[in-house]
Amino acid sequence: RKLPCSVAACMYRHWRPGPRTFRAKAGSRRMARAAEDVRQCIQGCLYLRQELLQEAKEPARAVLPLAIYLVGFSELAQWIAGVERIAVFKLDMVAGVPSVICGLTCFKWGLRKGLMPLGEQLGEKLPERMGQVGVSVVCFALAIGLTFAEPAIGALQEAATLLDGERAPLLSSIFGSPKCLFFLVLAIGIGVGVAAVSGSLRLLHDWNMKRMIVWALVPCLLATAFCSCVSEELSSVVGLAWDGGAVTTGPVTVPVVIALGIGLASSALRKSNPDEVELADTPLEGYLAPGAQGEGKHSLIQPPKADGDELKGFGIVTFASLWPVLGVLLLGMALSLQPHLDSAGPVQREAAAPDDHVPGKPEIVLAATSVGPLALGLWALQRWVIAEPLPNPGEVALGLLFVFFGLVLFNLGLNFGLLPLGNASGERLASSYEACSLSGRPHTGLALVL
Repeated sequence: RKLPCSVAACMYRHWRPGPRTFRAKAGSRRMARAAEDVRQCIQGCLYLRQELLQEAKEPARAVLPLAIYLVGFSELAQWIAGVERIAVFKLDMVAGVPSVICGLTCFKWGLRKGLMPLGEQLGEKLPERMGQVGVSVVCFALAIGLTFAEPAIGALQEAATLLDGERAPLLSSIFGSPKCLFFLVLAIGIGVGVAAVSGSLRLLHDWNMKRMIVWALVPCLLATAFCSCVSEELSSVVGLAWDGGAVTTGPVTVPVVIALGIGLASSALRKSNPDEVELADTPLEGYLAPGAQGEGKHSLIQPPKADGDELKGFGIVTFASLWPVLGVLLLGMALSLQPHLDSAGPVQREAAAPDDHVPGKPEIVLAATSVGPLALGLWALQRWVIAEPLPNPGEVALGLLFVFFGLVLFNLGLNFGLLPLGNASGERLASSYEACSLSGRPHTGLALVL
């Protein structure tokens, strides 16, 4: 009876693992986990690289042909006009084009992974949490934040440095004063906010979109006609107003607003077409499957969806292009009534030429002030209003980081690449037209400009 126990005790004393063996096994497990983490990190980086390369195709197809066309056509115009060609295209302009492409690539990927999931979840959950008034307030504030984060607004501000203060004193005053410039962006943002509120109410109440477009378009046309006919000073604001409506349909506003609209549409669809049909309140006729009538078996099926229910989330961007026009025109009317703007004359802005511009700090500050408040506002809504966890919080955080760095790269490429490139091409085209006119070939110069 004692032999098996003695043999077992001897075997245990001989084969028992010592502390070194345990430490070796624990170290090997840690090494295995570290190797698995490294492998997953490498796979994630390769997948991210593949997605970024796929995302970069569209910006490259949009920016590269434009840059090549600007350089090539300006050279051709100078050759046709017989003007002595001077090298005005610098290396900074060429380096700015890849920066724009990389910035738009990172920006779009970050929007798709970071801001769009937040917007869609807000659109789905806000009607349940806050009601119509809360949805309207949140959409209005979110639209203003999107306007301040829009890169195209920065492009509009940088292009304003080319204004001639004597020919357009009101425009020069608007872009020359930081306070007036803030009110300009705020007027555009209020217009986008009104568009977001009207679009969300349309989705919740199923209003007719054609009538709402007419209600938005008629005031814009009337205000445009008024500003064009009253004074020459106000007529210079008309182009800015319609350009302000165009820049709101940029890479920030469109994806987030569409995601918000899709979420609101799905929420309204769930409310109008519930998943379960109750027998006590709903007549069975029309909901029975074919062949089930009269057989004693009632097989319920879903009521058919109305045509276009899945497309109701679209259309908010249309209002976002119209209401900012009216906001900028009203701002121009209000500023034209201020006597101090006319007496003081245009306020000159600091020179923003690429040679005098220090790269890095202004772009980082602009990106931080644009993306930071928007991201914090969305996070606060998600944390305290929606009160539901995100499906992929790490991916959302990485997307917001890519939005920030993409905006920095885009602004760098815009300031040092596209804007100077367009300015140089415009100057060379104007000199070609002038040379053709002086040489008795005005039609050739006009054809080049057209």
